[in-house]
Amino acid sequence: MNKLWYLSQISIFEEMSQEEIREIDQLDTIHHFNWITKNTLVQTPESAREGLYFVKEGKLRLYKLNDSGKQFTLGILTRGNIFGELNSFSFGTRQVYIETLESSLLCTMSELQFERL
Repeated sequence: MNKLWYLSQISIFEEMSQEEIREIDQLDTIHHFNWITKNTLVQTPESAREGLYFVKEGKLRLYKLNDSGKQFTLGILTRGNIFGELNSFSFGTRQVYIETLESSLLCTMSELQFERL
């Protein structure tokens, strides 16, 4: 699949025209990670990442631990979903664990790149 198609599948871009998506693509604001294998911790509360992360493929689980260490699932992210934190706004994922439930492909956008939009 091409990059423009992937951009159009991300929830914050889905209402944009193809021309607007092409403009975002030209800004080169989105960078890609490699595939992340199943059962990999992408984030812990101690290692929260800055920036926005877009799920291109795969499935991730957001969860917290209670005092006895039991996991409580907060949500499941799939293609087109977003998680992450910027100084200007938050998706509420800073204090959670994020783990891949299957091999997943993520791309990222820094706060500086987001401001360029």
